[in-house]
Amino acid sequence: TSRPRPPVVLLTGVLAVATLVVAALSLGTPLVAPQRLPAVLVAGDGLDHVVVTQLRVPRLVLGVLAGAALGVAGLLLSESLRNPLAVPE
Repeated sequence: TSRPRPPVVLLTGVLAVATLVVAALSLGTPLVAPQRLPAVLVAGDGLDHVVVTQLRVPRLVLGVLAGAALGVAGLLLSESLRNPLAVPE
């Protein structure tokens, strides 16, 4: 079997992350249409602005940081125990 080329994998990953960010900022109550997200993030008035900037963006950032911290902790644990499954081959 042929492995996917790294640029294709990188592009797919970036598109997946961008889609998940838009979904995380759009979905919920009140529902904010993805087309309105740039205007809602910039405009300083309205319920949508408060919900997105005060609730959804901090939750998204915290989730990304927690996931990255767990990934680093798993890497450090695997490397310190010399786990052969942690070798990227």
